[in-house]
Amino acid sequence: MQKQAVIDEMKVLPEIDVEYEVARRVSFIKKQLLTSGLNSLVLGISGGIDSCTLGRLAQIAVDELNAEHHENYQFIAVRLPYDTQADEEDAQKSIDFIQPSHSLTVNVNPGAMLFMPQLHKHFQVLTFFLKTKRNKTLLKETLKLAPEWLFSTKLLGWWMVSF
Repeated sequence: MQKQAVIDEMKVLPEIDVEYEVARRVSFIKKQLLTSGLNSLVLGISGGIDSCTLGRLAQIAVDELNAEHHENYQFIAVRLPYDTQADEEDAQKSIDFIQPSHSLTVNVNPGAMLFMPQLHKHFQVLTFFLKTKRNKTLLKETLKLAPEWLFSTKLLGWWMVSF
């Protein structure tokens, strides 16, 4: 695809006004939370730039809603490492930057390991599939979504996903 076609398709602006873009995204998050009738946002924080940015925008939205509506809106940052996360320091820096209402960390390795024998037993093709590091990572990341979804359901929150 040609550069201009991408620019046109993605509606890329010739210049980016950072303050305007932050305000626009925070407004969108606030509107979604208000429309949902819920009072919590839940997001998995990996330590990467995507989840860090979305997490900070979510916390700003929650802070503004609390100031405007005098309610108890909250943002819950969920950390779901698989044992020891190689970039744990980055993840903690993200949490420090976001300053979430609440932060929760759950090691998903024990739960993921419970799935493995059953998956191997019932899906022999999975043994071949899991021989590559990429596919093992894909399975781990997929399994991480279950507790994140449970947290959002239990806390009556709006579950946000960053890619």
